[in-house]
Amino acid sequence: MPGSHFLYSWSLDDNHQTVAQFFTDLSSGKTETVLLGTNFRRVSDGDWLWFSFTKSDGDIVAVAQTLGEPFQGTGTRGRWQIQVRWMEGLTTRLRKTPLALNVPEQSRQGSPQRAVPSLERVLKKWLNGNYSTQARKADETVRWVRRSMLQRQGQQEFRRRLLTAYRGQCAVTGCTEEGTLQAAHIRPVSSKGDHHVSNGLLLRADIHNLFDLGLIAIDQNLVIHVSKQVSEPAYRAFDMKKVHVPQGPGTPSRSALLWHFNNMYKQTSTTRIHGKHT
Repeated sequence: MPGSHFLYSWSLDDNHQTVAQFFTDLSSGKTETVLLGTNFRRVSDGDWLWFSFTKSDGDIVAVAQTLGEPFQGTGTRGRWQIQVRWMEGLTTRLRKTPLALNVPEQSRQGSPQRAVPSLERVLKKWLNGNYSTQARKADETVRWVRRSMLQRQGQQEFRRRLLTAYRGQCAVTGCTEEGTLQAAHIRPVSSKGDHHVSNGLLLRADIHNLFDLGLIAIDQNLVIHVSKQVSEPAYRAFDMKKVHVPQGPGTPSRSALLWHFNNMYKQTSTTRIHGKHT
């Protein structure tokens, strides 16, 4: 079973719940947004969150899986959060027979905490004995459908915000034909990127393709780099030009641009150029 395992010390008081209300909320397939605390960078899509109550003996009483990547909330709840899907069948078993947490070295401070190796072995063994192949396939199908839905919703909102920030203008070409403009992630969601506008560029569709292939990049000084492998004069004309980007919150993240430059542009160019010499 893929995914990392985390212990989540759940505060009934902070969530204004009784034990009965906590379990009543765990309806089949229900999703919920939970806070991640300071360890948000360690949690990703498909991880397992194992819940115990803060005011108890620490036994594990529920389990959920994460859907999508962490995101930053707005307003007074501007802390890092993630959506989870409660695993109803597994939680029913845990409620009847809680899983004793007899691991002194496991940290319970903050939410969530990565399971130490000894606890992770216990959790995986428990899953192997309680999570049937049929249930596993059914749950994976539901999770895939929900994940696809969340990605589509996030992408639509991402594009809307980029169109506003860039005033409907491609960052590289200056094109204003809205039908050709796409929302490009600088650092892909699959590589710990997010849907924040600072991790995006509004690009014309063909430029977006070249950017995703690592054949066009933008450095930390907002200068465009076009790979030598791109021979079309119309694209080469953008090499070493400055991009058109908004100021303020919409300005592209320098760290994200550096990540793309080093991990996409440089690696793609090196691989393909090496291939020509071989």
